[in-house]
Amino acid sequence: MRMSRRFLVLCGLALSIPSFVVADDAASRAIVEKAIEVHGGEKLLAKFKGATSKIKGTIQINGAPISFTGEVNSQGVDQQKVFVSFVLDGQSISFVSVLNRNQG
Repeated sequence: MRMSRRFLVLCGLALSIPSFVVADDAASRAIVEKAIEVHGGEKLLAKFKGATSKIKGTIQINGAPISFTGEVNSQGVDQQKVFVSFVLDGQSISFVSVLNRNQG
C-alpha cells in the first residue's frame, strides 16, 4: 500500500519534470525550421505565449485501475505548472509541480 503510493507519486513527479535536449546539428535545425514554417511562421507563433491542457486517464497499479485528472499550464519552455489529482483507496491525493525559470 505505502509502496504503491510512493510509486504513483514518483511516477507523477517524473512526468511533471520537463526534459530539455540540446542538439546542434543541421538536420535537427532543419526539422524545427520546417515545423515553424508549417505552423504559420515565427510571427504567427510569437503571438501564442502559453498553453493550457487538461488531462484525464487511468493507470493500472498492481492490477487496480486508478483514475486521475489534471491540468498542465506552460508559458515558454521555462515556465510550467502541473496539477494532478487521483483517489487511492478512498483517499483523495493531489500534487502540484511548478517550474519558474530556474526555480522549482
